Amino acid sequence: MPGIHRTASFRGLKQHGRTVLAAAQDFVFPPACVYCAKPLAGSRRAGKPTGTRHICGTCRLALAGQGGPACLRCGAPVGPNVRIDAGCIHCRDDRFAFAAVAALGVYAGPLKSACLAAKESGGGALMAALGELLWERHRELISGWNAECILPVPHHWMTRLWTGQLPPVVLAHRLGRRLKVPVAGHILRKVRRTPAQSSLPPSGRRANLRDAFRLASGMRIAGARVLLTDDILTTGTTTHRIARLLRQAGAAEVNVAVIARGLGSRGSAPATPATEPQQW
Repeated sequence: MPGIHRTASFRGLKQHGRTVLAAAQDFVFPPACVYCAKPLAGSRRAGKPTGTRHICGTCRLALAGQGGPACLRCGAPVGPNVRIDAGCIHCRDDRFAFAAVAALGVYAGPLKSACLAAKESGGGALMAALGELLWERHRELISGWNAECILPVPHHWMTRLWTGQLPPVVLAHRLGRRLKVPVAGHILRKVRRTPAQSSLPPSGRRANLRDAFRLASGMRIAGARVLLTDDILTTGTTTHRIARLLRQAGAAEVNVAVIARGLGSRGSAPATPATEPQQW
């Protein structure tokens, strides 16, 4: 039919235009790895998943090649013969309000450098690539959580003003696209500006975040399964505080996805000591 042929011709012309444009971009601005900045062997027409196509094979192996079993409860690496669903040496003394953690790897070496670079201005593309690597590794686990909404760990409005695009937000949108789940960053707010958690000892992190987060007025999440996103999890204080707030508001379950799991010191104080009562 004439109408069908015209539509097909238009689509073909549109696709051809995109191919020509991609080729021109490759010529003027050769694609480079978002981590090491070396030229990529392929092109923008390679058809690889958005995000990972912008990272070279060497960096992919360095950033995602750690592998091995990890504790489902906190995301820390564990030995080959250790149960991964009952806690590990890094979290067995903690009582978290979140159920499980998915992490790309340990906050060390190249992955640590990448996380720090992703925090800098213009680091959004790198964070998106890290998010794709996380998805590739833990697709089954994250999908199995059946999240109904994704909440990036919020920052104070002054931090957002000066920093711009934040890693937890980039990761949230990356996973949201994969899961086809809405990102609901407006639900949660950080109402008090605090020193960076990384600048404080474990014992000081709990007091630092007390009453720092609040649900937006009128927001209801009763019965919802929530996925929290952040770039790094170390003691779990931040994600625990937020998860506890969400559970108190009626959330059915809260799970966490992060790029890196910081191990800190095995002898450090737990994020949620036994003296802190469970209220969720």
